[in-house]
Amino acid sequence: MWTYHPKRKQFYLHQFAEKQPDLNYRSKELVEEMMNLIRFWLDKGVDGLRTSATIYLLEDNRFLDEPITSDQTINGKPAYKAFDHIYTQCLPETYEMLRRFREVVDSYKQKDGQTRILMVGIGTLPTMENMMKFYGNKSHPIAHIPLNYVLLNAHALNDASSAEDYQNSINTWMENMPQGEHPNWMFGNHDTSRIPNRFDSSSVDSINVLLLLLPGTPIACEGEEIGMEDTKIRWEQTTDVCALGLGPLLYETVNRDPERTPFQWNSSHHAGFSAIDGTTWLPVNPNYYRINVQAQKYDLRSHYNIYRNLIKLRSREAFRRGDFKMYNVSERIFAFKRGLPNDVYVIIMNVNNEEESVDIENIISEEINGNFEIVLVSENSEYEVGDKLNASCKLFRMRPKSAIVLQSI
Repeated sequence: MWTYHPKRKQFYLHQFAEKQPDLNYRSKELVEEMMNLIRFWLDKGVDGLRTSATIYLLEDNRFLDEPITSDQTINGKPAYKAFDHIYTQCLPETYEMLRRFREVVDSYKQKDGQTRILMVGIGTLPTMENMMKFYGNKSHPIAHIPLNYVLLNAHALNDASSAEDYQNSINTWMENMPQGEHPNWMFGNHDTSRIPNRFDSSSVDSINVLLLLLPGTPIACEGEEIGMEDTKIRWEQTTDVCALGLGPLLYETVNRDPERTPFQWNSSHHAGFSAIDGTTWLPVNPNYYRINVQAQKYDLRSHYNIYRNLIKLRSREAFRRGDFKMYNVSERIFAFKRGLPNDVYVIIMNVNNEEESVDIENIISEEINGNFEIVLVSENSEYEVGDKLNASCKLFRMRPKSAIVLQSI
């Protein structure tokens, strides 16, 4: 974390790569410069700003050693995860600095009534208590959206997860979130393996259904809407500074390049991302000839068009302002309800890798007449939009990893 600079004859702190020195937010001049940078972009007309790795913003000014809590090592030295980072993460001053950022952002709303968003990327998942502090409070708000990494946690949700695991992961945020605040959800980002690799290629639509129809703000990683997959990256192709630091034997254990490869527009050279004589910073996934926007654009049951329909669906008032309730249907059937009194939707996911018989009588019988119509299906569903279901159906079957959305009629 410390590198010697021969010209200054000093060491400097970097919690990431040597080319990413930590700034000194205890310097008044630096803080004012950062505030001016925020104003610069807001003056340009941006709708908001996102901070990154925010838990590392300030460090203890006594330069104390952090306690070692495990014997993990890398190349013979204590690993980063071996320390309890009580002096370099989530310091009280970090929250205060972000509150000052929020004041600058809010000052623009005072001029024209238009909200600009402060989105805070946390970094390594801290305790839930520290996470929720990034919302601030009514008198001293901080982030409009502290990015929610709970669903990114492969230990909490993966291809073997049960319906209860999904419910618990969602409740982890909903039950800890301060009253009156706004939830957000992510299944992927530039540091996390893509959905088909973390779950299953058949799970793409189901995961997107969940992401876009939960209450709150969905935050998607480009490529999720067409089911892009991780790309195999050889050592000599690697650009991730963390991976390069570990060498050719260990680089794959931390390499984030596989999920960062270029977006796949079509089946032409470089997947349409770059000119034919150009180069891309990482190689395009070899499956670009079949997984791309152009190939999916005119297929009504493609990931691309299902995603577009989900965006239209979530714009309805029932999803914007409706109630939210989850149901424990069975071990492998996850269901939740969104809606207003006159417009109710039931979302059902089979998270199993086998067919499941589904009994949702208790869910749909709560409604006045218990009659529902399917308004959206995953690519792998055996049902069609327009099919009807009601309490008398009792049991119906769902293919593995499929999802359907029902609307009351």
